[in-house]
Order: sequence, then structure tokens, then C-alpha cells
Amino acid sequence: MLTEYLFYVTKVQEYGSISKASRELLLSQQRLSQIIQEVEDSFEIKLFYRSSKGVEVTHEGEEFLEKTRVILKDIRSLHEVGKSEERILKGKLNINKFPDISAEYFSDFMEFMINRHESIELYIDEISVADMIGNVKDGRANVGIAILSSEMIEELPDYITFIPILERRVVVYVAEDSFFANKYRSISLKGIKDLPIILYGDSHERNALNNFLRRFWEGKVRIQTNNLKIFFDYITRKNCISIGSIPCGHHQVIDKIKALPIRENIFLQQGLVLRRDYRKNLKNEIFVENYKEFYKRYSE
Repeated sequence: MLTEYLFYVTKVQEYGSISKASRELLLSQQRLSQIIQEVEDSFEIKLFYRSSKGVEVTHEGEEFLEKTRVILKDIRSLHEVGKSEERILKGKLNINKFPDISAEYFSDFMEFMINRHESIELYIDEISVADMIGNVKDGRANVGIAILSSEMIEELPDYITFIPILERRVVVYVAEDSFFANKYRSISLKGIKDLPIILYGDSHERNALNNFLRRFWEGKVRIQTNNLKIFFDYITRKNCISIGSIPCGHHQVIDKIKALPIRENIFLQQGLVLRRDYRKNLKNEIFVENYKEFYKRYSE
């Protein structure tokens, strides 16, 4: 029995609803219901009554969940035992990340990590989501940083966990001195379906952006490249536009390129891809803590 499953059932009690808890945990309702059943079968207990209004905790479920919270708190305390940052954060940390045209925020995060943990060596590769999952599974990467749609999160294999960190809004990239930047504050996908589009990233990658395009966009991608210089040149000099995503609340991508929000209001999740048992590696756990702390400041 995974400790995450015990955490999930406490969240169901907290929200009083499987649908609300599933949205918070980024799981499908069907998968969360299966997890509840697995916990109930393992401990031979009935935790919840289901109704049209949500769920109610049974009498025996109240006692079980109260003890579960104590156990989860003790487990978190155990992770603190024997922690020594000098010991844990020495050596290599291999990071796989999604291709992104705006790397400034990530450079700031790397500086944050190095200043805090001077003995750590960071190795970063831009890589597809599929390869990232394989590398994390096999230990070739400690952690992956990915942008995923809700559908992609639900389809992740059971041995992988995704920790959402911040929400990103799908936008249209335009040159800051272009007709679009001067005329529009936002733009509709229908309004650009006949325009030349260039995308940054591997054309064969099954990523959140390609997933989004298949579902919501009727136009055609004219050019797709993983060469940032070519991408930048086409946007700023060839009157091309692009589709991508940026953290909510931000508008500038990189110098000379502006992000226009799309009116359809479509959002993706940026977060960490890890083995489900990542807490066994304290270096990975500290990386997660630092990543959360940095982006909490970044979002403020």
C-alpha cells in the first residue's frame, strides 16, 4: 500500500467530494475511486458513504482517517531524520526539462539552487516528455520538469508522479513591434488559423502543446524547429506567429517577443515528473522543496 493512497483518502474527507478531491490531486474520478476501493479492501473497512451530494465518512472511517493523519505526519518527520544538506546535495543532479523559448526564470532558479547548495553539480537536458519519463523511471534523470495537459497527467504510468507547481496560460507569440502586438491585447484561435505558424520543439514529441493543438486548433503548422535562432528570426523578421504557454500573470517572453493571451482561456500545468518513490532519495526531495519555494516567490 502506497502512502500516497492514504494521503489521497484524507483529501477526499477534507473536500467531502470525490470530484473536488480528484481535481485537487490531478487524478481522474475513476482512478481516485479505485484508490479508495483499494484502501478499503486492504484494511477491510468502509470509509465513505456515497451520495449525490458527495461523500460522508463512516463512523469507523472517522477513526481510521484520524490515525492515518497521525501516521502521515510521523512519516514526514522520519524524512527529516539524519538530513545533512552537505551530504545530500553533493555531486550530480540530472534534470530533464521541456523545451522553452524563455529560459530566464529557469536560469534564476539554477542560480538560486547553486547559491543555496554550493556543492551540487547540475546537469540539464532539454528533452521530450516521453524520453523524460523513461529517464526518470530508469534513474538516468533525478527529476523532470514538464508542462502537461490534464489529459496527459491522467495518462501517466503508475510508477510516475507529477507534482504541479504553477499554472500556465496558452498564448500567441508575436513580435513586439508587429501589427498584432499594436492592435490586440488578446486574440482568438479562429482569427489566426490561416496565418503562418512556427512552433518551437521536436515535431515528433507528444507534448502538451501538440496535445492542445490537436484538440482546439483548426490551422496548420508551417514550420516546427528546435533551433531557437531560427524560431526567433521567423517571429521577429518574417512576420510569423507562434503558439506556446507562459506562467499566468506574465506577458513578456523574451526580448522583442510578446505574448498575447488567447480568448479561449486554456491552461496547462507546469510541474515535476518523478518516480512515485522519489522520497527515498533525499537529494530529490530537497530539490522538490527548493523548486516549490522558488516558484512560490516567483509567483508573488
